[in-house]
Amino acid sequence: MWLCRGAPKIKQQNGLKMENPTDKLLKQSEVAEMLSCSTAWLEQSRFRKTGIPFVKIGRACRYKLSDVRRYIEMHTFGAGI
Repeated sequence: MWLCRGAPKIKQQNGLKMENPTDKLLKQSEVAEMLSCSTAWLEQSRFRKTGIPFVKIGRACRYKLSDVRRYIEMHTFGAGI
């Protein structure tokens, strides 16, 4: 397997490739608290496919911490940023 210098290393666990094996999965309520929004807003954005990417585990929806941080960075505006 060839790796480019600076390319992220991907671990393989149980046949699944994991970009960041320490990436924590957050509950909807935790993300809502981080963003100061309602859980209903998160549910609507999932339905409309306009919000933060999510992971579906059974009936539960989880959000990767890295995706939440990326969403915040993408939606940060202001002078000097």
